[in-house]
Amino acid sequence: MSQIKLKNIDKTYIDKKILNNVSMEVEEGDIVGLLGRNGSGKTTLLKIITGKEKPDNGIVTINPSAKIGYLEQMVGDEYKNKKAIDVLKIPFKSLITIQREMRDLEKLMGEGNAGEDVLIKYGNLSEEFNAKNGYQIEMKIARVTNGLNISNNLLDRSYNNLSGGEKTQVLLAKLLLEEPDILLLDEPTNHLDIKTLSWLEGYIKGYKGTTIIVSHDRYFLDNVVNKIYELDETGISKYNGNYSFYHLEREKRYLSRLKTFLTQKGKIDKMQEQVDRFLASNSEGLHRKAHEIEGRINKIEKLEKPILTRKVMDLSLINNERTGKIVLEFSGLSQGFEDILFEDVSGNIYYQDSICIIGENGSGKSTLLKTLLEEVEPLEGKITWGSNLEIGYLDQSTAFSKEDQTILDFFQEECNLSMTEARKMLAKMLFKQDSVYKKIATISGGEKSRLKLATIMQKKPNILILDEPTNHFDLESREIIEEELIDYPGTVLFVSHDRYFINKIATKIWELEDKKLEKYDTGYEGYMKLKSAPDGSIYKK
Repeated sequence: MSQIKLKNIDKTYIDKKILNNVSMEVEEGDIVGLLGRNGSGKTTLLKIITGKEKPDNGIVTINPSAKIGYLEQMVGDEYKNKKAIDVLKIPFKSLITIQREMRDLEKLMGEGNAGEDVLIKYGNLSEEFNAKNGYQIEMKIARVTNGLNISNNLLDRSYNNLSGGEKTQVLLAKLLLEEPDILLLDEPTNHLDIKTLSWLEGYIKGYKGTTIIVSHDRYFLDNVVNKIYELDETGISKYNGNYSFYHLEREKRYLSRLKTFLTQKGKIDKMQEQVDRFLASNSEGLHRKAHEIEGRINKIEKLEKPILTRKVMDLSLINNERTGKIVLEFSGLSQGFEDILFEDVSGNIYYQDSICIIGENGSGKSTLLKTLLEEVEPLEGKITWGSNLEIGYLDQSTAFSKEDQTILDFFQEECNLSMTEARKMLAKMLFKQDSVYKKIATISGGEKSRLKLATIMQKKPNILILDEPTNHFDLESREIIEEELIDYPGTVLFVSHDRYFINKIATKIWELEDKKLEKYDTGYEGYMKLKSAPDGSIYKK
């Protein structure tokens, strides 16, 4: 049964066409991945489905009996006067009202003031409460909060005082507790650690409703979705499979379209050669024949040359000189602020290692990077860096110290370049023409991350320290970063929740868990096999 049907949807903002002749149909039980470059209209399409936005043209048909739940990418302060736990109780508002009435009636009965009408009312309420699974409210909330790693401490805090990531977790939990028929999730995997992502995968796969997911997490898409819709400037394309299927099928379709285009072009070129040859002759008959062929050429519906990828970053990660064999040694490190994050951790990083630090949110991954970089002083322990190092550090924050500067001014100053050199480098990172004169304060998180990467590239580091490097980037940009890091001749230490990225880049896994650092001399797939095996100690270092 069709739950969502869109036909020939167009949407334009000011002078930019966001959606162009988009048609899609989503059946009951489908789990759909909605893909597209940043700015391709994914969020706009979700808002059109919810009714928050109206299309300029086209028809939107939603199953009238279906309840829609929508997790927005940008969270607000709509529950600023509530505690987080009270937000999670909103889906059970009617049941909690019944429960409160039952408590009042119980009090009357306990005081001996209950007549027959009170007993009858209490019986009816109790029956309704039980039929609607009222006694399972706490269990349902606990299941979702445990799965999404929402602590009791967080639940007791004011929603208004939560970080953006914590608000997203609370709103996602609330949405799952509402159990809508249609679940629309815009970047639900942002701010979730690997353990929580695995739980959410299982939840969605077992969900009885219909789900549309906007996500850049390819591992998540691979494990969850059964259909892919991809938006671009020409419209939308459908793929009946997960992300891996889409990735292969997309290239097959491109090659098929390219073959058809080249066949037609070859045919037209040969016809044009005939026209030119006939027109060059002195024969009126051949001239007439040339005009006939020209007429046939004009009647042919010309195919456009297919494009597999749009313009992406030209990221060139190179380094000047290699480091020594030992890049970093640390021992007995302990760190914490109000609470100890990790204690007595040790490790070595060697030339050309590619190490990913994983762990639950709040385990201290970013703090470990900053401690190793000596941005924060450890409580205990020793850190020894090797020789001949040029460190490139991409932190998780997109903030700049001088956000009133233009992109060009910042880059020139930071990298000591002429205007011509700076503009050439910035163009490789898609900052072209007048965009270089934008104030940093006005650009998006993705653009800020691109600017930081451009700065790192220019300094040609031989060790890269990256904190969530794929945040804010679309899929094509993530693939470019992966390709460059695979070929990068230096050493890489990074934190990431992007399992697809980790699987391609990491040669070693370091896991922060229970204040300890467990080291695995294997990539992500080996690490996962180890975690699911009864004994995988051969991987541990």
